[in-house]
Amino acid sequence: MNKRNIRAYFCKEHKIQDKKTLERLSDIAFIKKVKRHDILVKQGEVAKYLLFLLRGIISGYYVDEKGKYHVELLAGHSKMPLATTYKAQDVSQVTVEALTKGKVIAVSKEAFMELAEESPGLMKVTANMLLGALALQTELKRVLLYCDVRQRYEWFIREYPEFNEKISNRYVASFLNMTPETLSRVKKEIAESSGETNEKETG
Repeated sequence: MNKRNIRAYFCKEHKIQDKKTLERLSDIAFIKKVKRHDILVKQGEVAKYLLFLLRGIISGYYVDEKGKYHVELLAGHSKMPLATTYKAQDVSQVTVEALTKGKVIAVSKEAFMELAEESPGLMKVTANMLLGALALQTELKRVLLYCDVRQRYEWFIREYPEFNEKISNRYVASFLNMTPETLSRVKKEIAESSGETNEKETG
């Protein structure tokens, strides 16, 4: 059943049609159930797997030399793997934590890249994933640099509507480079302005 689900995922989400490639992917991957607050990868350890999220919400964060916590990644259902590098022996720059229960497909990095060299379709998928990750990183950087705190949160709820009220303010606030107190104030202001708009429309 797991192998069939793995093949179905890569066929549906990544449009891989080659049966041999799908079969090989199902051989080098496995499905893992995760519980809330499970640590999938620790900052500083070698990350041997690419993780593809099937269900749930995942956070990627690092702790700086002063002990401050920084959320670099929030992911719901995503086609991009939860990885900071594709190289098999590189250490992870972030800790990857499950914020809700869910499921991931774990694929050996080394085996994945070997297969990509043999499969033009999988190589194209890999290139698209890298470009997608770069585009998301560039967009997030733009938002953090040029948007005020309200604009940042409004961007977040547009881009991540499935996260609404499902995870703690501290994760969202860190991701958007603001304090939890600021985020609470912004959410209250938006709720109040939305209420005033509704009153005008019904009035």
